[in-house]
Amino acid sequence: MIELKSVKKSYGDKVVIPNLDFKVLNGKTHCLLGSSGSGKTTILRIISGLTQVDQGEVIIQGTPLSNLSTQEFASKVGYISQEGGLFPHITCWDNILLPGKVHGRNIDELKKKTIEFCKMVDLQISLLDKVPSQLSGGQRQRVALIRGLILDPEILLLDEPMSALDPLVRASLQKQLKVLFKELAKTVLLITHDLHEASYLGDVIHLLNQGRVIQEGQFNDLYKNPKEEFVKEFLQAQIPLDLMGDAHV
Repeated sequence: MIELKSVKKSYGDKVVIPNLDFKVLNGKTHCLLGSSGSGKTTILRIISGLTQVDQGEVIIQGTPLSNLSTQEFASKVGYISQEGGLFPHITCWDNILLPGKVHGRNIDELKKKTIEFCKMVDLQISLLDKVPSQLSGGQRQRVALIRGLILDPEILLLDEPMSALDPLVRASLQKQLKVLFKELAKTVLLITHDLHEASYLGDVIHLLNQGRVIQEGQFNDLYKNPKEEFVKEFLQAQIPLDLMGDAHV
């Protein structure tokens, strides 16, 4: 489980996260949903240790984040950034195996796991001999996903990993991710601004605005029982008005 307790974060005079309590349950896919500037990526960076909090505490599987070594964190958490974060000058094979080399894992075993993951996400193994620039956007994101999973972390953090993909590729990858998350039983926190993506992939949706979780639950919870006017406005902005009456997303 991931738990944020009374977390606050500011940049200068700008308060990004005013006071956040937040939980991600084991074995579930949680989607942090919100528009640009709502604090989604800041929260993910805080959980991943890339951004320090001004106040509060982050707990990863019962241990304060500040008490985890780099190796302990890598064994617990896999992180996939918006652009995939692949190193452009080395092959996709080398990109995937790099975390294992850094942390002293058995490379032959990781190669076997990589081949298994390629089959699961429908990626040709021959593409791993290429550098990232020789792959399409969807293929690069699949490589980034495999790299995030290669050390078998308990938790997977994804920062809008499909936002730059065209609709057909995005839909295909969403279907594969849904199956993958279920089969691997990972604890997943996915950041997105897309209501349809959150509704399709998420066991729990957390709607964020100005660093606050306004409402959480499944889509129908938000749609049928909005707690604030913002919830209605956000849903209406992403669902055509003529479909609002029977929206199921």
